[in-house]
Amino acid sequence: MCCGLGATVGHVPSKASAASSGTRWFHSPSFNIECQVSPGGVRGKTAYCQTAKPPASVTLRTSGRLKICHGGQCIGNGPENSFKLDFGRSVLIGPFRCTSFRTRGIRCIVRQTGAGFYIARQGITQIS
Repeated sequence: MCCGLGATVGHVPSKASAASSGTRWFHSPSFNIECQVSPGGVRGKTAYCQTAKPPASVTLRTSGRLKICHGGQCIGNGPENSFKLDFGRSVLIGPFRCTSFRTRGIRCIVRQTGAGFYIARQGITQIS
């Protein structure tokens, strides 16, 4: 299993299971970036984002460790109930903060340490 959203292909959790886990799904205004952020539960404490073009994904753990994957095998289809994270807006989910930027894509960090990533068409950049 390479990636968070890819794991949901063919199975989108019901509203009840999504709500009970606290997992949230969102996308950039351009729809090129999709993210799944989970504060715990079945999916663990992770922030996962993927880009359609170029196909790539990144998973952030609370330790600050990243798992980066490049290629079509790294991405999947997100659920239909994701929301748009407008430019300049942030969302707090468990230990993570994700922010949407017009020119830098989406940044997700572990709030306690600041470790995380930027993901955009230009690629994935680690934040230490």
